[in-house]
Amino acid sequence: MPIRLLVADGCRVCLYGIQAILKDAPDFTLIGSTRDGEAAVQVALSLRPDILLLGINLESVNGLTAMARVHHADPGIRGVFLTEQAGDRWESLGREAGAVAWVSKNVDPTVLLNALRDVHAGRRPTGPPAARMEPTPPGRQAALLSPKELAVLQAAVRGLAAKDIAAIVGCASRTVDKHLESVRHKLGVTHPRAIIPIGLVHLRYLDLLADEARESGGEPPSDPPDGAPHPDSPAA
Repeated sequence: MPIRLLVADGCRVCLYGIQAILKDAPDFTLIGSTRDGEAAVQVALSLRPDILLLGINLESVNGLTAMARVHHADPGIRGVFLTEQAGDRWESLGREAGAVAWVSKNVDPTVLLNALRDVHAGRRPTGPPAARMEPTPPGRQAALLSPKELAVLQAAVRGLAAKDIAAIVGCASRTVDKHLESVRHKLGVTHPRAIIPIGLVHLRYLDLLADEARESGGEPPSDPPDGAPHPDSPAA
């Protein structure tokens, strides 16, 4: 029975390239492809692929947050990151999000296919190490939450109650609840308890982007002022 594969990547050319590679791999069947992280989550939970192959920089929801949501809802879907992002911290965060393998976009197509076959068979992928490449610019998810929402999320993942969070960020408890509701909506978290594992992945993703920006001499990703829409966000 063919390995059912769902692919999500922000690069249109990469999607076409993977489709071309799979034409010569009869043991795979492509059940869908998308550039949008939210669509990847919904399709994955609807069609239940054997493997979700995804990049980091997706539209609407970054790949790490999308993977965390899928893994939380269905741990049986094996996630594999195919990305230019590299390094131990990125790979560790990928595992925390629920992925089982991390493959560089710089590898030979045969290496990628063999890695996917290993993952499907429950084996640790073998082959040459992933080549380190320059990171791509941060995707739309980098500045999705307002500063106040980020502060509330940072406190919430520590397990603090609403009244304690309110004391830290300087607002009423019911305002904290509204901020948490907004955060859950923006990250696509449907169950309140899932905000901790998925929120942690998202916060560490932002930390890594900020670290890489500082190391490269650029500006770390910033968030819009409270109440201001992100320029890439759809109009209300």
